[in-house]
Amino acid sequence: MVPPIDKPSKFHVSAQLESDVKDIEKKREIDPIFRGTFRRTEELPTHPNLSTAKPWNPSTEFLPEDKEKSFKELEKKAMTNSIKKKSSLPEEYVSPEEIARKVGEEVRRQKQLGTFSLEHKVFQPPPEPVDRASLKNRYAIEASRKYKTSHHSGVWELNKAEGRYMWSDTGSFEYESPGDIVKVHNPDAYILAGPTLAPTSLNNPRRINLIRQKEEVIQP
Repeated sequence: MVPPIDKPSKFHVSAQLESDVKDIEKKREIDPIFRGTFRRTEELPTHPNLSTAKPWNPSTEFLPEDKEKSFKELEKKAMTNSIKKKSSLPEEYVSPEEIARKVGEEVRRQKQLGTFSLEHKVFQPPPEPVDRASLKNRYAIEASRKYKTSHHSGVWELNKAEGRYMWSDTGSFEYESPGDIVKVHNPDAYILAGPTLAPTSLNNPRRINLIRQKEEVIQP
């Protein structure tokens, strides 16, 4: 705050210099508070540093200058991260730009020679010779003959509310509809109580039948 101007009177002689009075008047012209005009409707700051701080922006609009500033900060972080990552890469590392350039050159070379094909990769090595004698069918497995059947746990009866017949378990009005109980059948499953009675695959006769036929042939 500036000191007040000591005005002389017939009963008082001022001790202020004329230069000091001019400085005080100049400061009062610049700042209205120094002239005694205070902000009576302004809220007092909670901290002295807030009096000169940047005012809060209550708007939710993202201005173009804010977008540009955000983009520059993001670009700066990206460049810093790229430089940091590039320094940790091995010497044999090839950049995506270099890979694209080499692929383009190889494609042009193959097209000139007439060997370019969309079915093979550009840098695919030539196929190795195949020993046909060592080939075998890895999928030579008989298909499963399992099948499922279903039956109803309810009854086929007349629904008086609907005026037509329906299944009581599934609520279906179709007589041939699948039931609610599903059973899996495996014709090739073993019978643990008598393993010799187990059927074989491909609808071959049971082993017990073959034994009986052999016994009948041997007996006179």
